[in-house]
Amino acid sequence: MHLRTTQQFKTRALCLLFILTVLMCLDGAYTVAVLRLDALSKLNLLNVGVDCMGMLVCVILYGSILIDKKGSGDENSFLILIFLECLILFCDSTNWIVDGDPAHSNALWLSNIGLFVIILLIIGAFWNNIQKDLALPERARRIVDVIIVAMIIVGSVNTCLTCVTGWVFTIDDAGFYQRGDLIIAGNVPALVMMLAIMASILAYGTSTRRKVTAIGYTIIPIVATILQLFFYGISFLYTSLIVCLLLIYSNIYVSRGRDGLLREKELTEKRFQVMYSQIQPHFLYNSLTSIMNIKGNPQETVDAIADFGKYLRGNLETLSCKHAVPFRAEFEHLEIYLDLEKRRFKDKLDVVIDIQDRMFFIPALSIQMMVENAVRHGVTMRENGGRITIRTYCDEDAHYVSIEDDGVGFDTEILDDEDECIGISNVRSRLAEMVNGRMDIESTVGVGTKVLITIPRAKAQTVG
Repeated sequence: MHLRTTQQFKTRALCLLFILTVLMCLDGAYTVAVLRLDALSKLNLLNVGVDCMGMLVCVILYGSILIDKKGSGDENSFLILIFLECLILFCDSTNWIVDGDPAHSNALWLSNIGLFVIILLIIGAFWNNIQKDLALPERARRIVDVIIVAMIIVGSVNTCLTCVTGWVFTIDDAGFYQRGDLIIAGNVPALVMMLAIMASILAYGTSTRRKVTAIGYTIIPIVATILQLFFYGISFLYTSLIVCLLLIYSNIYVSRGRDGLLREKELTEKRFQVMYSQIQPHFLYNSLTSIMNIKGNPQETVDAIADFGKYLRGNLETLSCKHAVPFRAEFEHLEIYLDLEKRRFKDKLDVVIDIQDRMFFIPALSIQMMVENAVRHGVTMRENGGRITIRTYCDEDAHYVSIEDDGVGFDTEILDDEDECIGISNVRSRLAEMVNGRMDIESTVGVGTKVLITIPRAKAQTVG
């Protein structure tokens, strides 16, 4: 009950922040459109327009995450980051709107104080968001936390004192913002925080990709801060933060998709392990052996059961095989399968085998699966049966496996539907992943089907 109440409180708080974000965006747009449009210079109007566009982006990002929310702490911290970014854009747009208006000098003071304090909070929220991508020892985490908190306090106190000292900035009698003599010192706490975060990323990043991505998040604002110090009048910093937000947003959803695929793969493997454990292969082999040894069994029955036992054993062994197998092993298994099918279909199934090349590896059961398709959906669908020709050969570029039948054929457009042809899709993907191979299929209704498997020599393992 307590957990549910806490979750409800978090959801309501995040929704409230979203409403405030929307209101800030609307207020900025309304102020520009109605109150101060004529009084703004072109440059100020451009900066306000950029800020309003940034707030709109924040609203879209916030709303999309809130709608698609999975309830994770990572998303909560990112939503707070978006809210703080929208808040700083609101303060910046207020600056440009009321700058030069003595009647609103108090608003100018408050918005500038807000800029210097909120940027520190944004960096702190960014540190909270980025920690999940770092393999940080607890001691290193505490050190960086202390630096972040200390710089937030120092920077905030320094900004508040500037109302009296004018160190960082001041507002003149005409209502204009003026930089103080120590404007660079006012940005030092933010730069120290960013450098501490960058050092942590370089030292404890879990992968090169994550390091490069995270470093990008820190370098962009640092460069923008330096530019803004030397080129006053353009909102480099706050625009750069929007770029960082978009990068973080895309990274969250790319990571979510990648993690989802990994979880799906792990779940599939666990299901397979459970299924395999339930099969109890030793029990099956022993049962078949007992049936085969029943006194009075015809020799043909004994041979058929023995072949089926070998076929079953081969199939079960390949279930746990994650690598390509020698063609010899695949072909031995295929011969057992064909012997069983010949006993069933007798004269309806004619098989011609022409093996000119054995010196390569191939994914287990890939040939057998395509031959099985030729038997079940090809030649045995004809009243008088038909012929299947299996041939292997090679040239200087590749190894080839050809499977042809004169069965009923099919419309190859069905191959575009992976759900309908999951077996064929599986063979194709395993060929590509294991041996960089491919499989081409040609078929004509009423004429037959030809399957050609190509395994490049550059990737094909040579059987010694």
